[in-house]
Amino acid sequence: MKSDDLRDMGFVCFGSVGELRSRAKQGVYVVIRAQSDMPELLPPISARGSSGGRWIGDSDILYIGASTRPLPIRIWELIAHGLRLVTNHAGGQEIWRIPDIDSAVVWCLESDEPGRLERELVQRFKREHGERRPFGNLQDPPMP
Repeated sequence: MKSDDLRDMGFVCFGSVGELRSRAKQGVYVVIRAQSDMPELLPPISARGSSGGRWIGDSDILYIGASTRPLPIRIWELIAHGLRLVTNHAGGQEIWRIPDIDSAVVWCLESDEPGRLERELVQRFKREHGERRPFGNLQDPPMP
């Protein structure tokens, strides 16, 4: 068996070991939805509440998060929360109410100070959108 056989079976290359190791840094991640129109929201998956009226129609940014651990691990926790496999991702749960969330993309930026950068990005978003946070950010990021 060779890698071509795996490809024929439907396997896809996830990246070289070097590429994957290079992504194992802390930083900030942003979930983006291509469409800005407000979808018919699904029921909340958590009892933390609903943001129903907080949709920001002129932005494609749904959620801004940070991690002091490797970004792929934190992003997996966000996805696993949406799949209801784990409950340890405190933040972003509202994005799972969007029916077409699977088409959203995640952007990442490595940072030595992810908490500071996350706060700066959320504050900038609020300045540009009438003091409203991104749809998935139910509260401002914590201060250090």
